[in-house]
Amino acid sequence: TRTMLPPPGGGSGRWGVAICKDLDFTTPARAYGRAGVGLLLAPAWDFSVDRFWHGHIAVMRAVEDGFGLARAARRGYLTIADDRGRILAERRSSAAPFTTLLADVPTGHQWTPFLWLGDWWGWVSMALLALLVARLVTLRTGADAAPSGQPAEPSRAPITR
Repeated sequence: TRTMLPPPGGGSGRWGVAICKDLDFTTPARAYGRAGVGLLLAPAWDFSVDRFWHGHIAVMRAVEDGFGLARAARRGYLTIADDRGRILAERRSSAAPFTTLLADVPTGHQWTPFLWLGDWWGWVSMALLALLVARLVTLRTGADAAPSGQPAEPSRAPITR
């Protein structure tokens, strides 16, 4: 669900809200980027196993789509990041019974190649990898087959003096 909020105090820029797992996918974040959102607020609930990874995937979405990020995760991290992936402030939410994080959050939107081109580069990279693996397999299979008229292995006759 996409929600846009005007910034308080009459500041410039647009804000958006994405909830937890929304930022694991490119489509919701891309919609915010194309709408010109400068700051994304992201409440979340992480788990011990994925707290670091899950929080930093959200940072990657901020980089891809050109907005600042303020993410607060229960059992995870409170994270402030800019649109270039720099973590400006971060603290574990379980660092104390009540955890706070105070930081200046950038709210300007930047257009990125990802917004213009989409995720085609990922698909091209996967296709190139598949072609490379297929080529290596065919080279390997061709090397295992001996050319006709030659022995498959060199002779192992004992050396005599």
